[in-house]
Amino acid sequence: MLTNVVVGTFAPLNLSPRSINSGPLVVELIQFALAQLNGVLAELVRDANTQQLIGTGKSIILWDDNTDITVAVESASLYFTAPSHATCLVYDLSQDAGVDLPISICQDPQSYVWYDALHSSSKAHLLIANSFKKALMKANLIK
Repeated sequence: MLTNVVVGTFAPLNLSPRSINSGPLVVELIQFALAQLNGVLAELVRDANTQQLIGTGKSIILWDDNTDITVAVESASLYFTAPSHATCLVYDLSQDAGVDLPISICQDPQSYVWYDALHSSSKAHLLIANSFKKALMKANLIK
């Protein structure tokens, strides 16, 4: 029987190389939208826990992965040798075909925060997973 559900906030897409390369206005708009979405999500979780789930022994836990990913990107130099805005897979975005064509791939993806302009590398995913584990331990869901 399910007793707890963990919900993650929306990831900080404003930090992705794709967003940054789109310009400061795009970054600001994404940052604003994410703040609004994450605020609504936090309200929904709080309301569910205080109104619908009270006394049931069930709960919804909100994991702030937005902050965890932001910290990972901002402290990239501690974990990665490549610059925090660099990507392992590089695309030729000048094509008019409507498709991003890869033109190069790095030799060591583990040295990058970003695998491509929108997706984090497997090493970054491991850091995020460790953060998630800590959040579960803090909520006493695992030991």
